[in-house]
Amino acid sequence: MTSSDWRTYAAIAAIALAIGIVNALSGAQDAAWRGDSYDIGRRLFWEMSSIIVILALVPILTLSLRRMRRATRLAARVGIAAAALLGFSALHIAGMVGLRKFMLWLAGSAYDFHFSLASVLYEFRKDAVTALLIGGLRSG
Repeated sequence: MTSSDWRTYAAIAAIALAIGIVNALSGAQDAAWRGDSYDIGRRLFWEMSSIIVILALVPILTLSLRRMRRATRLAARVGIAAAALLGFSALHIAGMVGLRKFMLWLAGSAYDFHFSLASVLYEFRKDAVTALLIGGLRSG
């Protein structure tokens, strides 16, 4: 990675952490307003476990963008983008679930992703926006 890559990666990490913290605080407040537990620690755990995996996958998106830039045909670019998005989402879901299972196992608890088409689509649509935002930042 170049120094420019590291600066961009640092910006992505800072933005991701800020979004994760805001999401956790908002989720905890929403829960409290519904009469549920505020439990910020649990909500930060969900957000940060996802963000850690996303940040680990940024280099894959970077490589995909570089490959797309070298492709001359639109079909090749679309194919690379689709493969990158599907791969990013699959690796994010698997990594996030694995990390949560492992961390909760260490804590003497368990995690169930409730694997279903609905769960995968729920995560995929968020991953698609994440990949597009990272790609847009990497392109700029």
